[in-house]
Amino acid sequence: MTIRALILRFTVAYLLSLIFAFLLVVYFRNSSTLTVTTAALAASTFYVCQAFCRKNGRVFSRREMLQVWAAFLAIDIVLQGVGVLSFVGTAQENIARLQQFVAGEFVFIALFQGACILLFIFLAGKVASKKMLAAPVGSVSEKDQKP
Repeated sequence: MTIRALILRFTVAYLLSLIFAFLLVVYFRNSSTLTVTTAALAASTFYVCQAFCRKNGRVFSRREMLQVWAAFLAIDIVLQGVGVLSFVGTAQENIARLQQFVAGEFVFIALFQGACILLFIFLAGKVASKKMLAAPVGSVSEKDQKP
C-alpha cells in the first residue's frame, strides 16, 4: 500500500466514521462533539495504519510517519472546518462561525488532535511490530515442529 492510498483510505474512513458519529450524537441528543470527533479520528487513524503495516509487512519510516501525520491533520482540520460551515444560517452567521473557528478552535484542534493522530500512528506501529514478531511463532504448522 502506498502512502497516497493510505491517505485516501483514511479520508474515506474518517468521513464515514464522522457521519456515523454525528448521527449517534443527534440520536442521543448529546451536544458534546469533541469526544465523538476524537474517537472517530483515533479509530480511523489506528485502522488505516494497521492496514498499512499488515499489507506492507513493515512499520512507517520516520519520514513516512511525518508525511502521514501532516496529511491526516490537514484532512482533520478541513473536515472540522466544513463541519463548522455545514450549519444552515445566513452568510454573515457562517462567516462569524468560521472566524471563531480560525481564531480559537483551529489552534486547539491542531494541537490536541495533532497529538492524538501522532499517538495513534505510533501505537499502530508498535502493535503491528509486536504482531509481526509474534506471527511466525504462531504460524508454524505441525509438520514443521519436531516431536
